Amino acid sequence: MNLLLIVIVSIIFLCICNCMNNIDNYSNNLDREEYYNEFMNNYKEIFPEGNRNAGGPMFYEYINQISTDISEEEFNLHHSFYCGVSGSVIQNQEQYDYIKVKGIDGNEYYGKYYRCCWPCLCDIMKYVYVDKHTVQLKDKEYEHYVLVIGDPCNKELPKEVSSYRCSNDKTENGIRTDKDHLIIGVLHDVEIYDESIHNIEDVMNQCKERMNTKPKDLMGGMGDIFVKLSLNNTIKDLEE
Repeated sequence: MNLLLIVIVSIIFLCICNCMNNIDNYSNNLDREEYYNEFMNNYKEIFPEGNRNAGGPMFYEYINQISTDISEEEFNLHHSFYCGVSGSVIQNQEQYDYIKVKGIDGNEYYGKYYRCCWPCLCDIMKYVYVDKHTVQLKDKEYEHYVLVIGDPCNKELPKEVSSYRCSNDKTENGIRTDKDHLIIGVLHDVEIYDESIHNIEDVMNQCKERMNTKPKDLMGGMGDIFVKLSLNNTIKDLEE
């Protein structure tokens, strides 16, 4: 009788735990959905003309404007809502991959990147660098890893891009690091890349052809627009 009672109690406990897990998952999804919907309510403020091509800097600048009202968790959540390469919005919280990116400091960094589609991963790894940047949140200063390019406003922008407000060779509606590089997005969960523990073989195999293709030979896709934009002002000191 005692054994039967123990079994019944155990089953009830497991059911309760499962239900609680489902509730927690639903709550997390609901929180993300609420933040995402609020974020999208400001889309017209971020892109008055509606064109978000290569609009990562505009998303970052908007989140920077509200950073003093949000926590670290909220800040990072906001930076999972867009792809810095294409400017596409991302509603699915599982829409990311781990990649390695060259650092301004000469290191290679491994981290999570939220993207609209896989070619953006390749473009990040080939044309973008990682730098550090500090923002003021509502309760502290927060240093994090950002993805940067040279400011493209030093030359005429690709015809497909209209969201950049250029003045004196600088993007007015963008944020630059202390090294004066333009921020296009955030790299999450960052570590120094170590090939012995960080497996990105699938991503590298998928990107092999695109990364070996000359920019002028790229055919179609939002990433092609970003590549043209990033080549306006390459970070030359790291390429010499």
